[in-house]
Amino acid sequence: MLQQLDKICRDSLSIGPWQALIFVVVLGVAGAGVGLAFPKWNAEGLLETPGVFTPTLEPERGQLDPLRVQYVTLPEFRKMAAAYSSTAALREFLTAAKKEGPAATRLLAQAEAQSLWGSVVSPILPFSRRDAKEFGELKDASSNSLVGLDLSTNARTPALATEMLGTMGAYYANALVRERIRGWVLKNSGEAPAKQKALRGEVIDAQMKIDVMGRRIGDLKAILARYPDSAKLDARQVVNITEGSDRFLSPLVQLVAAETSIAQLREAITRKERQARQFDLVERYFREADQKLQSTQLVSELIPALAESAAKRFEGVDPDAEWAREVIFRIQADIASFSAAATSFGIRNELRVSEVPSRDPARLAALAAGAGVLLLGLVAFVRASLRAARSDDGEGER
Repeated sequence: MLQQLDKICRDSLSIGPWQALIFVVVLGVAGAGVGLAFPKWNAEGLLETPGVFTPTLEPERGQLDPLRVQYVTLPEFRKMAAAYSSTAALREFLTAAKKEGPAATRLLAQAEAQSLWGSVVSPILPFSRRDAKEFGELKDASSNSLVGLDLSTNARTPALATEMLGTMGAYYANALVRERIRGWVLKNSGEAPAKQKALRGEVIDAQMKIDVMGRRIGDLKAILARYPDSAKLDARQVVNITEGSDRFLSPLVQLVAAETSIAQLREAITRKERQARQFDLVERYFREADQKLQSTQLVSELIPALAESAAKRFEGVDPDAEWAREVIFRIQADIASFSAAATSFGIRNELRVSEVPSRDPARLAALAAGAGVLLLGLVAFVRASLRAARSDDGEGER
């Protein structure tokens, strides 16, 4: 039996059976060695992004705006990912957070090789296509609010993979909150000057109307002086004087209506001037907030800096004035919502750490040994095909 096996191996492979077995074993040992020398572990976790109650900064709305829950939406995530999926942004965060060591080095290396951003994060929506297929059309299936972000990192050791995941969780949580602050700053710094100028224009228009009304009152008083009996005309009829029909009213009624209009316009001017002062304060605050946003990378440092700016005394502004206190309180309410978001965003559940199956030593040993057997089989097949071809050529010549 052994002699027959030896003859077959030497005819087919030009080596003995023990040599073929040693070849297969060596490949298996090499595969196991690769698995032991280059292990790979995956760490996965869910970065929770719960909704945060946020107010809206709108001076002089007549009432407080109701608080609303602001979730992280899919467009918000896409915008953040586009802005922060770069080696430069990651390096700035790691430098600002003073994160050094193997985890930071490996993350930067993966970012530069462009192997990080495609696999490290993916959004988790409340409903998936599988849910729609299984349960049919759901009422809120079109919602674009995210449950969270699914994070995944890999490294040679479980501890290193876990540290890398924690770093990326902090990175994306910081990015999401920072982008919210950026949108808040851009919105208010852009709207405040425009609204302030519009209010100044409305004040000038109201003052012009008061001047016109004042001259009209003088004319009506002159008419009443020349025609004293006109004050006794029946004035019980109701007429809309804004449609040009006021000329059918008695001069006395027109005089009272003009005085009432002037009182209303003066009240409107007072209200609009108050709003203009508020928007002026808003513009000055957000001009300074934009500078802090540009110079501060970490939300943990940016939020206290914004709160400190809100508490400072602006030149020419009495902080005890009711209109200034309203603006400051609304700004502080928005800052408090950002602080709540920064606190609530994070990895809360236990991480899932597992070894990558393709790096398992036993699996690699079996694959390498199987590849060796296939290689020997391929060599035997090729040699047998060549012998058969030569045999056919010899019979053809005879």
